Amino acid sequence: MEVTEFRWGRILAFFLGALSAILYIWVNPFEFLPAPVAAALASIPVIMTFYGVTERSWKACILAGASGGIGLGIGRYIG
Repeated sequence: MEVTEFRWGRILAFFLGALSAILYIWVNPFEFLPAPVAAALASIPVIMTFYGVTERSWKACILAGASGGIGLGIGRYIG
């Protein structure tokens, strides 16, 4: 396998997703933002990591992650 055959976009998305998950936990946005917004922001690292480890298109990953983020935000707002 040659270096050009690697899927660098997906590798980068995985590492950025892992890094942003660590940053999300370290910063704790619940201290600075309203709870529904902070809960919805948790979907961003999940979207990036999900795109990095699957063969799905970026649109499918964003749709799944955004749906989860909206669900988390609404659930946090209601409950």
